[in-house]
Amino acid sequence: MMTPDPPAVWSDDMDSEERVRAVTETLTEPRDASWAAEQAKVDYKTARKYLEKFVADGRLRTVENDRTTRYYPNPRRQFFAELENLAATHTKAELTDELIAMSERIEAWQETYEVADAGELRTTLDESLSVEKRRERERVVDDWEYTERVRTLVRHAIRLYDDLERFAATNSPAAVGAGGDG
Repeated sequence: MMTPDPPAVWSDDMDSEERVRAVTETLTEPRDASWAAEQAKVDYKTARKYLEKFVADGRLRTVENDRTTRYYPNPRRQFFAELENLAATHTKAELTDELIAMSERIEAWQETYEVADAGELRTTLDESLSVEKRRERERVVDDWEYTERVRTLVRHAIRLYDDLERFAATNSPAAVGAGGDG
């Protein structure tokens, strides 16, 4: 999977820490400090300092590869951030409608290709298919796997929606101040 390119020109109001953070938020694969420095237009030591800070903060994780430390987003933090974003930007009804639409797409793929899941469809990619048919199935496998990941998030958002709303309502400044403890 390719990592999207960060902006070619950084805005003047972004300091070096903000640029390094912005670069790390685009990561789809582990990258080293040199890459982050180049992308954020900062020197290596500055990039390394902020990358280590983000590791300490739990934003990033590390993996050693060929004696080089590579950084990647904390998947747990990403999961919860996306979950929060879904709940904050969509109603429970919208999430439910999207879950139904995703399930219908998956059922259509199951019927079209006569398979149970994306993994089984992947096993049908062989030389007996034309190049065009193989590419189509590869695209469907990618779409199916992506849809499954998003569907998992949407399911969690639906389950947590009421709890998140209740928590926000009881922990807002107005609700906390209404307790009469002041």
